[in-house]
Amino acid sequence: MKKTLITLLALAGVAAAQPLTISNANNTASATGDWLTEVSATAINVTSSASFEPTDYTNSFYSVATNVGNGGSYDYVLTFTLAKDVDLSGFSIDFLLHNNAGKAQTVNRTLSYDLTLANAEETLVSYTEQSITTTTGEGADGQAITVHYTGAAYNADGSINEYTKLGTAAYTLPESVFLAAGTEYKLTIANIAKNDNGQGTFVGIGNIAMDVIPEPTTATLSLLALCGLAARRRRASR
Repeated sequence: MKKTLITLLALAGVAAAQPLTISNANNTASATGDWLTEVSATAINVTSSASFEPTDYTNSFYSVATNVGNGGSYDYVLTFTLAKDVDLSGFSIDFLLHNNAGKAQTVNRTLSYDLTLANAEETLVSYTEQSITTTTGEGADGQAITVHYTGAAYNADGSINEYTKLGTAAYTLPESVFLAAGTEYKLTIANIAKNDNGQGTFVGIGNIAMDVIPEPTTATLSLLALCGLAARRRRASR
């Protein structure tokens, strides 16, 4: 009987956060697996236009033709619809920097932005006046975020540089947020701009990773109820 209960509990499963990663390569949002029924990305409120040379590097994320170091800014909007009910416990966003030659920046830059997650009726998550500073090598702390660095960049001669100016803004929500299947949500990274006194830079959006916990299905809840009933009967028979 004990083995049977353990087997039933294992089949029911213990809810754990699972990663839902959305790629922005070639300015197109996409996700693997069966999490989403719809996903798209767009840039709006682009305040000024500037050109850069497309490269394999800039094609690996969502890059926008506005120089945020010279007064430009923009909003990135990710629109998605889930295929199943989930609880969102946190998420992270990759910011990637480059110059007008399509190469990764090799000097420090500090960026600012606002962030919201909303459906048509209400705002579910809101962070304002966020700041992220990119540096070479390990470690700088921004406001409510942790910054990491990884990847490879292209030098002027085509060789690979050992670092890419990648800052990952990671958020753990104070309380999980319920996201319903079939509802359209918008994750907006607004007012993306440079707030230091350095020279110009372009900034793009890389992977967006969400930590989601699937809501238990009716079948799972029924299975857990059977486990509880079986346990009570076992105790009563002693």
